[in-house]
Amino acid sequence: MESRVWSLLKAENQLQEISIFGYSTKGIPGLEIHGIPLSNGKLVKEKIHFLTRICKLKTPLKRFVLCVEGIENISKFKTSKGRVSLNDLELPLLILYWKLAGFIPISNLEDCVVKGQINVTGKIYPSSIEKEDFEYLKQKSMKDLKALQSKNEEIPTIPIDLLFENIPKIRMVLPVR
Repeated sequence: MESRVWSLLKAENQLQEISIFGYSTKGIPGLEIHGIPLSNGKLVKEKIHFLTRICKLKTPLKRFVLCVEGIENISKFKTSKGRVSLNDLELPLLILYWKLAGFIPISNLEDCVVKGQINVTGKIYPSSIEKEDFEYLKQKSMKDLKALQSKNEEIPTIPIDLLFENIPKIRMVLPVR
């Protein structure tokens, strides 16, 4: 099984579209994350494992590979703090992994964009996708794009809380608009 989801990283007024794709296959069971710096990738991987365990989800004995594409261009971004945070990639990585493992009921992520953070206490913090950012990504990638976030009248959305409604111990912390 394979799938892909879109995300965005923003540094001040610069945007970078990020493609996150993955697959599951027979092989040594485990989760691999490629394309993000080692320290970030290892932390996200451990957060995902921990959340999967505390939610008592039985992961199939498969090899799961998640790849982040587009991050190589992020080094050209300048911020007042010096670095671009990769934290908003945590939620799309979790969603993609749980979709590949069969835990969340969405048939197609290919036309979805999502960003946000996860917390080991079971809290999920989806970030809002602004209309301008959504339009930018839509021009770069596809026409029928939808945002996985709380309802927004300005852009097509899929309510993100529906993805996690059957997973115990997960609490959605929606952004204040």
